[in-house]
Order: sequence, then C-alpha cells, then structure tokens
Amino acid sequence: MEKNEFPSQEVIGLIRSCKIEEAFRITATYIHLSAEARTILCQLLRSSHNIFLLSGYKDYIKQLADEGNPWMQYAWARFNDCTAPGPDSVTIAQEYYNKAVEAGISDARMCLAYMWRDGDFGIVDLSRYEKEMKIAADQDSHMALQQIIRDMTFGQYGAKKETLRALDMLSGYIDESCRKGIYIDPRYYTLMGVVTEEAGRPQEKLKWYKKGFEEGDLSAFIFYLYSECLNEEFEITDKDKFEELVLEGEKVHCAEAFENLLLVLSEELYNKYDTQLKDDITEALKQELETAYQLGDNYAACELGIFYYYGQYGFEQDYKEALKWFSRGANLRSGFSYSMLALMMEEGNHPDGKDLERMHEWEIRALRLGCDDMLEKVISAYEDGYLAAYASEIEQYYYPRLMAKGQYEEEKEEEGDDEEESYSEDEDYPDDDGRFDAWS
Repeated sequence: MEKNEFPSQEVIGLIRSCKIEEAFRITATYIHLSAEARTILCQLLRSSHNIFLLSGYKDYIKQLADEGNPWMQYAWARFNDCTAPGPDSVTIAQEYYNKAVEAGISDARMCLAYMWRDGDFGIVDLSRYEKEMKIAADQDSHMALQQIIRDMTFGQYGAKKETLRALDMLSGYIDESCRKGIYIDPRYYTLMGVVTEEAGRPQEKLKWYKKGFEEGDLSAFIFYLYSECLNEEFEITDKDKFEELVLEGEKVHCAEAFENLLLVLSEELYNKYDTQLKDDITEALKQELETAYQLGDNYAACELGIFYYYGQYGFEQDYKEALKWFSRGANLRSGFSYSMLALMMEEGNHPDGKDLERMHEWEIRALRLGCDDMLEKVISAYEDGYLAAYASEIEQYYYPRLMAKGQYEEEKEEEGDDEEESYSEDEDYPDDDGRFDAWS
C-alpha cells in the first residue's frame, strides 16, 4: 500500500470490531485524500451511538471545523445535534449542517430534513422534510435512502405504506452491492431485519440483526439480543446466550447492553429479596442506567426519572432528581421524558409549580417524538386556547390524525374486536425514526 493510500480494510476491520474511535481517527486523516475515506466517515457519523463514543475527539473536531474543514463541520453539527451539550446546540447544528451542505455533503441535508420533521426550528414541517429528503436522496445520501425505506415500510410521515416494495428496494441494493464488491453500511443489514419482520417474515430477522451487529452497527445489538434470546412475551429463553451477548455488548460500549437488569427484574420479584440484595440491585440499576445514558441512551435517563419519581426499586422518591433525569432524557429527544415532565406539572410535583402553557408545550413535543397518547391532550389544550403558536401544525397534522383514530376505533368496534389496541400512524416509532434511537 502506498504511503497516502487510505487503509480501507484496516478501518473496516476496526468498524467490525466496534473500535469506532480508532476507525474515526484513521479515517479523519485521509478525508482530503480519499473518496472512500469520506464515504466511511459519513457512515460512522450516521449513528448517534458512534457520536457519543467520539466525545473524546470533540475539541479536535471543533478546531478543524472552525478552520473550514467541511467534513469536520459535518461532524461538529452531528455532535451538537446528537448530544445536545448546550442551550444553543440546535443553532450550532443548523449552522454547521448548512456549511456541510454547501460543501456537497448530502447526509447533512438529510439531517436538516430531520430537524424540520421533528420541529427543531419551532414547528413541524413535513413538506419541507419530504422535499429535503428527496434532494438528499438524489444526491446519493445513504441516510436519506435508509429513511425513505423506513417511511415506506411503516407508512409514516405521509409516505404510503409499501412494505414489500421497501423490501424489494433494500434487497436489490444489498444484492447489487455484494455482486460489485462494494462495502455496505452495516445499518442496511439491521434495516433489513426490521423490514423483513414488518413484511411478515419474522423467521428471517435474526440473521439480519446478527449480521448488522457483527458488521459493526451498534444499533443492531438490542434487536439481535431480543430476537436471539427473548420470546414474544419478552421472557428470556436462553439465559446463557443472553448473558454472553450482554457481556459482548458491554465490551464494545453499546448503551442498551447496560439495561439488561430491566429485562429480568420486576417489582414483584424485587420485593421478595432481602435488604442487602435489594440495595445491591438498586446500586447496580443506578450505575448501569447512568452508564447507558452517558453512551447516549435517552431511554435510560427516562427510566431513572421514573424510578426517582415513583420511588421504585429502592430509589428514594425525589422529585428534583426525577426532574433532572426527565430533563436529560428530553434533551436527547425522548418523547416519554417530555410526557413525564408534563405529568409532573399536571400532578403538582414540578418544583416550578404549575405553568399550563409550558406543560402543554411539553405535551406537543412528546407527541412529535412518538407519544401518541398525547394526541387528545394536545388537541384539547389547543381548543382551550393554548398552543396558539402551533396552530398550523396542530390543524395540518394532528386533527387529521385524531379523525383517523376515531375512524379506526369505529371500524374495530364494528368488527367486534374486543382486544384493546391503540391507533398510531407510525406504531413502531420511535424505534424506526432514523435519528436518536436505535436507528441513529
């Protein structure tokens, strides 16, 4: 290999071993010399799991970004977007995404599309989301292509539900890339697991989730773990394999691997233990969930908030601690954390007392991020004179959803379906939104 030739196979090996920091360090030194290095850098930066693992490079990234390096400008935008380190993170992310877009980095345009979709600029604009996503896809953004497939799979964000077509698109891309010997972003394998499951082929999902994880996609871990070791009732069916995979996940700093206690624990079981074992479990939960949060998992922050709010699993009931953790979860775009902030205020347990406008703003943020049980609350608040600043968003997106929900429930009642089932136009959200969950 020549001195200035990008060591692609070495970097791919590092990615497969989940050595993300080392893969980034090598790749970053070749971005001005190699198109392949730039492709792999974009791949590394698609995952929010990876962004949190690159926190040690924060100053390095910022310095190069401020010196005008467009690839580090994109990385700096991703860092601010994913980790939200300060109150001006959205502004910084937008500024540096725009710089990256000007330099022709198509994934940066897709990231801006997400910001329009999620209301980061003050209001949701799905038309702008769709427009920017299409432009990004036309410019060969893999982030955009993956999101288009997800939207088609689940029929979300205005896309028609065409799961089999999405499966054909994804299968075709993977097959063609393999024939041509092109390195495939491992997130495509994980996505294949999601799509095959939604397409009614659950027997195929395990091999794809396993492939995604083995190829270096940390977001595949939780899907792989569940498919390999749990049944449909979320009961562990293979304890040895479960423990083996959890240890493997912890070794590569996968956030979800540090939440394994939640899968095997219940309050009923906890209450049967002696005092010493209870104390040990409480401390283990605290340490593991805090670690998962530090690795970027907003679910872990929310769970800690719940434990403090209700005084569960030996956690002393502490509304200030609950507020801290719900706020941290919300900062990482946890819809349920926003809903819990609203609940705290509704129940009079928020340290700031009752502020109805603020409470309803948290409810609409929760709704944007997938908490569909906030739909009626948001509509009711709007009809009571609140949320006037969100009038166009509510009338354009949420009233139609409420009408569709009513129609759905009427149809189920006419069919005589006695099962309790809630409507959501994107039921699998937030686990399929391609941003700050298992897909980001």
